[in-house]
Amino acid sequence: MHRSQNLLQKFIQNCRGIAAIEFALILPILSILVFGAYAIFTTLQTGRDVDRASAIIADLTSRLSVIDDETVNTLMDVAESLIGEPSQDTSYEIVISSISNTFDTDGDYDLAIDWSFPNKLGKELEADDLDKFDIPFIPEGETLILVNIQLDYGPDVYQEPLGTIPVARTSTRRPRFVPLVVYEN
Repeated sequence: MHRSQNLLQKFIQNCRGIAAIEFALILPILSILVFGAYAIFTTLQTGRDVDRASAIIADLTSRLSVIDDETVNTLMDVAESLIGEPSQDTSYEIVISSISNTFDTDGDYDLAIDWSFPNKLGKELEADDLDKFDIPFIPEGETLILVNIQLDYGPDVYQEPLGTIPVARTSTRRPRFVPLVVYEN
């Protein structure tokens, strides 16, 4: 019995390996903190890139007087370049539209969609969709360019366990040099 107590006392007093045990206990926590910081950073950066792309495409479109299919394709390519890798995701959607407040004998505020170009078929902006956006007031007879970009972003590190985060940005601009950016096919 005395021998087992002696061995137990030596075992308790032995300090070798404490650093390895502490490291094994702290490593998972540090890993979660490092990868979490990376995930937050990349998500914020993607949101900023989507916001910037939306604003730039709206600004470029507002400077046009005529828009055609070739110009639309160029604008879509520019948006994808500005966003980068997240735009390769299948959930990525961009819609470029022109909205006008039509003249009305009743004096009502009637918004109409002059044209709408999505990067995916069937995703055109419809009159019912206008309620989803915070559209600034458009005086009668004037138009507004609206660019909406949406994607589901998930950092590579956490996409599998946590899923994706929806990132959506909308930018509006008034046409700069003409009252209406006209679509010609």
